[in-house]
Amino acid sequence: MLYAITYGSALVLLAAGYGWLAWRISATRVALSETVSRAAIARGHFVNLVARVEKLGKESPVSLAAEVAALSEAVERLRATQRRFQGRFDQYMGQGEGRVDDSPDDPKWRALMQLQTQGRPNGGV
Repeated sequence: MLYAITYGSALVLLAAGYGWLAWRISATRVALSETVSRAAIARGHFVNLVARVEKLGKESPVSLAAEVAALSEAVERLRATQRRFQGRFDQYMGQGEGRVDDSPDDPKWRALMQLQTQGRPNGGV
């Protein structure tokens, strides 16, 4: 009889242990799913935060100053190019020789105007 009570108690304890283990696994799964959900939400917030930081980094005074400096250099290059081509145009029109003739009677002026009306601005080819 002692053997049956011991065996029965062991089975009850084993069943209780398995029941507790099943409950614990279920609770862990629920907690894990909640953690995954919170992690997904936190990831979304983090992605938005990174995008905002990148946007602020692009608009920071340091990067804007660098962009202004680059644009200033580009403007200076364009001015130098414009001066160079203006000199060539003046030389072509004869203004480099000290003669300024902008009247409609000037044949070079008429030729230039004819080229412009044909759709070739500034005497382009």
